[in-house]
Amino acid sequence: MADITRQKKAGGKMHSCPPASDRPKMTGEELRVYLSSLPPSAQKKPFRVAVYDLMKKKFPCK
Repeated sequence: MADITRQKKAGGKMHSCPPASDRPKMTGEELRVYLSSLPPSAQKKPFRVAVYDLMKKKFPCK
């Protein structure tokens, strides 16, 4: 979330748009299912990149 806040303050393009009024809800199970569904090449990416990719999918900017 800190990276998203920094992006917003900088005025750059946001990679995802989680709701501002409430903390985004993402369960450990949801993350586990997403990570296990990734192809082997994507599973080698840093964990942070995988979480950001899931956030893009779950909270797309309109």
